[in-house]
Amino acid sequence: MLSILTPPAAEPVSVVEAKRHLRLETSSEDAFVERLVTAARRVVEERTGRALVSQTARLTLDRAPERAVTFPRAPLNAVLEVAVLTDASSWTPVSTDLYAIETGEGARVVATGFWPRAVQPVAGVRIDAEVGYGPRGAAPADLQQAVLLLVAHFFERREPAIDGRAAVLPHSIEALLASYRRPRL
Repeated sequence: MLSILTPPAAEPVSVVEAKRHLRLETSSEDAFVERLVTAARRVVEERTGRALVSQTARLTLDRAPERAVTFPRAPLNAVLEVAVLTDASSWTPVSTDLYAIETGEGARVVATGFWPRAVQPVAGVRIDAEVGYGPRGAAPADLQQAVLLLVAHFFERREPAIDGRAAVLPHSIEALLASYRRPRL
């Protein structure tokens, strides 16, 4: 399970950029547009398995990997801590000698030795990492464009369903995201 420990300090596109894309000239809907930008970023991140801006994430596993575990968000910049729950309330850090990391698009943690055994069969291992392309504007341009297109899509369609059916993403957005999708294992 992936959880975000420290959310992004800024979104991949600003409210000003989103308003320019929407051709909005007033500030009356700034707060709404800001929420749409956040929602659009989250959709793009979920669909692609990528973090568009720097953030800290935690991957929780039931047990230590036998060989490697793919971190569900790329690019992986650094592993901050790998820890195992070794008694009812104590997390024991795993020595950096017992794992290697593949940063960037690979986003993997590879076990190079035997990790301590977790005392519980569920959620006994955690990996904290810094992920993301960097600050606002550092993500690939087509992913930023996908965010802007999603903001417009959400802005125009404020209801959760169209004609009684769940709304799907437009093909133009899916096309922008297609080459960035990471395989899910």
